[in-house]
Amino acid sequence: MPADQPRKADTPRDVWILTFADLLSLLLTFFVLMFSMNAVQYEDWKAIVDALSDQLNPTRAEVSTEKWEGPDATKIHVPYAIGLDYLNTVIEDKISGDPVLKQGVIHRLDERLILSLPSDILFEPGSAILSADGLASIMRIGGNLRFLKNKITVAAHTDIGPLQGAQYLNKWELTLRRSIAVSSVLARAGYPQPIETLGYGASRFNELDPAIELGVRYGLARRIDIIVRETRREELTDNGL
Repeated sequence: MPADQPRKADTPRDVWILTFADLLSLLLTFFVLMFSMNAVQYEDWKAIVDALSDQLNPTRAEVSTEKWEGPDATKIHVPYAIGLDYLNTVIEDKISGDPVLKQGVIHRLDERLILSLPSDILFEPGSAILSADGLASIMRIGGNLRFLKNKITVAAHTDIGPLQGAQYLNKWELTLRRSIAVSSVLARAGYPQPIETLGYGASRFNELDPAIELGVRYGLARRIDIIVRETRREELTDNGL
């Protein structure tokens, strides 16, 4: 070879191993793909997994094969709201024997069951403090509501006459205080869910039938409404009354 001709670098003789390794990797991938497309027998699959795990991770955590004795997640009981027809029957039976509650009226309105109690039998005029009989009666009805999953709202109303006493600024405050007082007793009786409390003052007096005698309308306006909604478990909010 002429002295001035550049000498070629020596070519490694083992370069073909890289191509061979790539080919083996592709073949292994192909066979794994073909294997996964077939129905896998559990015992065969477990044997392969165990063999690979022993080689690649001999210190792996053992998987327990004992039967799970805990609760089945697919069978955990999720309580529903109680149907209002059934609840109507129960409440009517309970209030019939109470001298205060039996003066109330139960009626259905859309998906609501409303127990309307005259404020005059629960509170002194112009007061938001429950009387002894009123407290006992609300505790009694609360005891029947404590297991409900239904949503409960307490709304207080009054008439358009002048406000008696100077303890509260206006009828809005009076009715809201009364609503809070009843809600607090229901909670003390065991009802576990949040209770919506509303005070309407005399704002809904005009919704009463004008054909009714005015004095009777005044009495109907002074009331506490305990509203039980037909709320199901998937319902989170309900803004309507």
